[in-house]
Amino acid sequence: MTPSTCSWMGCSKVLVPLYQNTWHHIPADHNLIFTTLKTSRLFPCSTMWRASMRKQLLGENSVVEYLCQQLQCDIETVEYLSSKYPSLLRVHVSKLKEIFDFVYGEGFTPEQVCQVPRILLHSLETTQSRLTELRNLGYNPHSLMVLCKSKRQYTQFLEHVIRKQNP
Repeated sequence: MTPSTCSWMGCSKVLVPLYQNTWHHIPADHNLIFTTLKTSRLFPCSTMWRASMRKQLLGENSVVEYLCQQLQCDIETVEYLSSKYPSLLRVHVSKLKEIFDFVYGEGFTPEQVCQVPRILLHSLETTQSRLTELRNLGYNPHSLMVLCKSKRQYTQFLEHVIRKQNP
């Protein structure tokens, strides 16, 4: 089997075997592409992309400063939010940006995000689908809390909304 070439952003590294006499097969639709390092270890190009996105979005700022800017609040507020939700500071900056862009684009305010910071920890796809589903039923949530409910709680809430519309 011959080595493949990485095509991510002009990368010209060659794929290497994961184990002796075994090549790692990456499906065509897979978003991770592996390249070689001098140590012959595999290194995902997506890691380079994530690092470059982090640098591009943060510049010289920290994640706390980025959150302060996006939430339009002071550092003490972000520190309080991160004490309640420690994983908030571990969410990748590009995901935070996507969520902020979506939530603000849908008419929610930074204050509403501060009230329900869990929205920043949830899947963007789930948030989008839930908001679309609720709006299609004629329900426009005034808080982000309903979008952060567990699957079971959200299903119960959805059934409640449907019952109210069809008495």
